[in-house]
Amino acid sequence: MREQKGYLFHRGTSWFVRFRDNLKQPDGAFKHVQVCKKLDVDYGGEYRTKASVKSLSKKILGPLNSGTLNPASTQTVIECCRENLPA
Repeated sequence: MREQKGYLFHRGTSWFVRFRDNLKQPDGAFKHVQVCKKLDVDYGGEYRTKASVKSLSKKILGPLNSGTLNPASTQTVIECCRENLPA
């Protein structure tokens, strides 16, 4: 997967970053979905421009871009054991 920069925008007094991620479905398959996360700062003051919150979005996208975030890592121990048991 190529590196994502995300789409930064603000609504009201909040900043958001929108990006794509793989989400594990109940049947075990992975689906590529669009995700939107709220940043921890409010719009205004020193966080009035996209450039001022870009570093905050990089913290969210960093694990995704580095490849350390694995969708299978959200799997529970029970799910893992069921998949590895012989039929």
